[in-house]
Amino acid sequence: MNKYIYYIILVLLAFVSCKEADMASDQEKSHIKFYGGSYQAEGNDIKQLSDGCFVAFGTISFSEISKSMYLVKTDRLGNEIWSKVITDTISKTGVSFEVMPDGGFVMLGNTITSPSRISVARTDANGVTLWTKYISRGKGIKGYSIKRTSDNGLVIAGSYTNANDDLDAMLFFVDFAGNNEKLITAAWDENDEAKDVIELGNGIFIMAGYRTNISTKGSNACFWIVNSKDEDFPFLHGLVIEKNKVSSIERVKFIGNSNYLMCGQVNTLDSAMNTFVAKIKVFSPDNTTDYTIKPVWKRSYGSKNKDFATSCEMLSDNDFAILGTTYNDLGQTSMTLYKIDSLGNETSAKKEYGGTSGSSVSQSGNCILKTQDGGLVTTGVNSYSKTTLLSIIKFDSNGNF
Repeated sequence: MNKYIYYIILVLLAFVSCKEADMASDQEKSHIKFYGGSYQAEGNDIKQLSDGCFVAFGTISFSEISKSMYLVKTDRLGNEIWSKVITDTISKTGVSFEVMPDGGFVMLGNTITSPSRISVARTDANGVTLWTKYISRGKGIKGYSIKRTSDNGLVIAGSYTNANDDLDAMLFFVDFAGNNEKLITAAWDENDEAKDVIELGNGIFIMAGYRTNISTKGSNACFWIVNSKDEDFPFLHGLVIEKNKVSSIERVKFIGNSNYLMCGQVNTLDSAMNTFVAKIKVFSPDNTTDYTIKPVWKRSYGSKNKDFATSCEMLSDNDFAILGTTYNDLGQTSMTLYKIDSLGNETSAKKEYGGTSGSSVSQSGNCILKTQDGGLVTTGVNSYSKTTLLSIIKFDSNGNF
């Protein structure tokens, strides 16, 4: 009898082990998790490490005037490994970060005081702060995106407030230690900002954002090609992508074969804010600084409600995922996910998460990333009642979780 009980226990243990393995496998494919505890938190950027773990970066708020950069590391199932508050006596928000060659992280933030300053912080692989530096220029400076460069430096896209109180789009360069500062600004007569940057190679960069239309005073989505090695004439080309409507670019993504995908927002003829996506080809026929710019297509998506894109990603089937946020008639936000093909046509209906009518839940998406298993992961904000938390949502390649 005891022998049979022993075998029954072994079978039950094997069954439980298989069920736990199945659950872990399902959770690895898709999950939704929230971070920040009893404080207000939001996610603005996310990366996947070589070991499959995720690191999300954003802001944690202790009060309206007390904010800090916030770094969260999870395993591939979304279970928190550690979280770090990058703090000192200066209140700031966290907007963008990069993984460094030694496995540590470099983070970009903006102070909430006036005049605004850029904060650059460096941690080791465990999130322990190594140093924090602040950058001041003119009447204020703000950063939106930080990237590593091919010459082992860092470049920041943002804006600089000049003596006339105009915003100038800018690129700001520092080395890996946060030193050897270099500022390149677009000193034009109207307001413009750079929201993202990507290197073409050999010190040539695409800087994307918006430029104010002098006649209409509205912003127009545009990008510039910048030669960081030319001290006198760094701006090689500029292209306004959407001239006749209020628009802006938030993200740029290299998608291969000299093509770049840009996403943001545009006002349609009925004054609704819609998701905006454009495909641009940028290449140098003779491998010099003489670049050719060829617009391929541009599209807008959305309805009568405010709907805008924050991030884009190329999928394994060469389609694209466009992440954003939409507002319903009650002012609630939902995270949106569009899937489009290489011509910009929607291949499936727009997916919305959170913010349903009558619900107290709002969800917004700020960054999307293709994962090692071919799925997608996003970070953003989940709000319920008076609680706002950093969210990480893992999807399959079709946007299901």
